[in-house]
Amino acid sequence: MTYETLAAQLKEKNIRPSYQRIRILMLLLSVSSHPTADTIYHELKSEIPALSKSTVYNTLLTLTAAGLVKMVRIEENATRFDGTTAEHGHFQCQKCGTIQNFAANMDAMVKGQLAGCRVIERHIVYRGICRDCLAEQEREESK
Repeated sequence: MTYETLAAQLKEKNIRPSYQRIRILMLLLSVSSHPTADTIYHELKSEIPALSKSTVYNTLLTLTAAGLVKMVRIEENATRFDGTTAEHGHFQCQKCGTIQNFAANMDAMVKGQLAGCRVIERHIVYRGICRDCLAEQEREESK
C-alpha cells in the first residue's frame, strides 16, 4: 500500500494521518509476524528518532478501535497486532515462536454449539510445532 492510500484510509476513519501513524500501519500491513508494540517501536525508532513507545501504543489502540488492525492475545504476557483484519485463526510454533495465519470458518462454529449465545470476541489459536521446525527436527534425527 502506498503512503497516500493509507493516509486516505486514516482520514476515512477520522484519524489524522501523521507520518508516525502511517508508518505504523504500513509496517503492520507489510509483515505477518504479529509484532508487539515494543517490536514496532524498535523497528521504527531509527527511522523516526522522535518516536516514543507511548505514541506507538496509542496509535495501535486508535488503529484497533477504527478496525484497521486487530489486537491479538496469543500469549499470556504479550499483546500482538495483526494487519489482517478478516477473521482467521492463528498457529503458534512452540519451538521457534512464529505465528501463522490460517483460514477459519468462525461463523460455522457460532451456528453450531454456540447457537443462542452472544459472542463478543472470537479467536482461534492452535499451538504446536511448525513445518519448518518439524523438518529441522527430522533432519537432526536422521544424522
